[in-house]
Amino acid sequence: MAAAPTLGPATRVTLGFALVIAGALWRLSNEFGAIRREQREAVVEISAQINDLAGRLDAVEMDRYTVTMAAENALRMAIANPDLAIPDPRDPSQLIRVERSTESP
Repeated sequence: MAAAPTLGPATRVTLGFALVIAGALWRLSNEFGAIRREQREAVVEISAQINDLAGRLDAVEMDRYTVTMAAENALRMAIANPDLAIPDPRDPSQLIRVERSTESP
């Protein structure tokens, strides 16, 4: 029986073994390439979701009822209803009270 061809006269690595190793390396590189493509697609999708959330957050923040607005409304309510003690939104332990004026304009 003839000896299997080797890669060179000074080596015992056969051509068949070298082809198997090259095929395995090629397959691994394809697998890693597919994983990298999936990662890129996932990053693109995550970035799109973050941008969508940022846009929705901007819309929510524009409609947000601030403490300053609440304090203004509480003061208006206290002026309109002098008999009521309205909690101060800036410090709920304090009450806003408006005394009726006894002077006539």
